Amino acid sequence: MNHNYYLYGTGTKWALFENFAGLYGIDCADLGDDKEWILSELASGKPVICSMKPGTFTTGGHFILLHGVAPTGEILVADPNSRENSLALWDAELILRELSPSRNDGAPLWLFPFPAAEGEAEQTEDAFPTETADG
Repeated sequence: MNHNYYLYGTGTKWALFENFAGLYGIDCADLGDDKEWILSELASGKPVICSMKPGTFTTGGHFILLHGVAPTGEILVADPNSRENSLALWDAELILRELSPSRNDGAPLWLFPFPAAEGEAEQTEDAFPTETADG
């Protein structure tokens, strides 16, 4: 099914996130670039999709998912291009520095405050990776 969310030669159009969230009745919010708010939302279990500019995570443009905060305050990342990046802990300042500079269609951060599943176990410290990535 074609919804015109792909731009040839560029990739995924950012409007996809907010439009699909609305289609499925899921909230989607623009986080801006307030570090404390981002950390607070992640700590409460809300995943955040990020559009990254060239840097540590990509040589072009790239999406990563932030999915939690370690007890050390570092961020847990799911990087579809790198298992190594996904197993490391990341400094919030590095991620903020490397966000895409664009500010349209909710970019560069999209928050999805999914409700916790009933009976879902709380994450423990043992669930966090032990590697640290320096920025």
